[in-house]
Amino acid sequence: MITKKGLVLLAAVYASVAFPHRVLAESKPVLSNDTLTLEAGDYQLKFSERGAWTIDGLSYKGAQILVDNGANQTVVKLKARPDLPSKYEFVGTKHGGEVIESLILEVDGEQFPVKQPFSAPKGSVYKLIKVSRFAPYFRGYWEVTLSSEGLTESARFDMLEDTFQVDYAYVFMHCWSPKMTEWEALLANGKIDSGVFPSKSNRALETDVKATAFFSEADNVGAVLVYEKVYKGVSGRKSFLKYRSDYYNKQYLCVNRNELAEENYECKIVGFSVPRNSWKAVAEELMTKACPNG
Repeated sequence: MITKKGLVLLAAVYASVAFPHRVLAESKPVLSNDTLTLEAGDYQLKFSERGAWTIDGLSYKGAQILVDNGANQTVVKLKARPDLPSKYEFVGTKHGGEVIESLILEVDGEQFPVKQPFSAPKGSVYKLIKVSRFAPYFRGYWEVTLSSEGLTESARFDMLEDTFQVDYAYVFMHCWSPKMTEWEALLANGKIDSGVFPSKSNRALETDVKATAFFSEADNVGAVLVYEKVYKGVSGRKSFLKYRSDYYNKQYLCVNRNELAEENYECKIVGFSVPRNSWKAVAEELMTKACPNG
């Protein structure tokens, strides 16, 4: 005869087998709303503990480039199943299911633990180094470096289990400020595409790119994002932009699950300040010069 206690135990065992990512999401420690703020040159960068120590905002000359209204960095999408609640389909960056295994802040080559009260010694080059596990499927290694030259992100992944339950991954996500209403992209074929974010939610681009650029006329500030190489995206998604004018203009790099552990991913963000009538020329020069293969 199975007692009530036994039924609870069986339910817990079933949950750990059927929804290992859910168990991780629901057993995460109580986190604060505190942030770690770093400053270098004209840049200010924030990380949040609640966001699993991912980017919580980036400013250039006092103007926001990346905002905290969404998730910046990596998320894994699990395949939809009848027994999988939709809220558990995404794992990582602000979505739960991520267990941080190590976290170190490096300032000018010297390493410091990240602990409350969250602060950093003054320096020129800051690097946040994180290792964490995404449910039972992947272990991720991230480095985010800030200097007066801009922001650099790198990521790589080890596969821990068969990823048949994984659909795809957003290796990099960037929530650009909704003030950045214009964009350009340097495509894989070397051509330039451009557009203006509309006032309603929509999607655009959806192709492999070398680099992208965004501009805020309100602040006369723009930013360029350059990938280390052209990363092959998932068919039908690839690199795409999603407009949500009330929150952000979001950029995604979508990668097939089978290719996630085969690449070292890297991107760099550089800010610039120019009048609106010259921003595209400046952005195109920055994108072209910064790309490893032009």
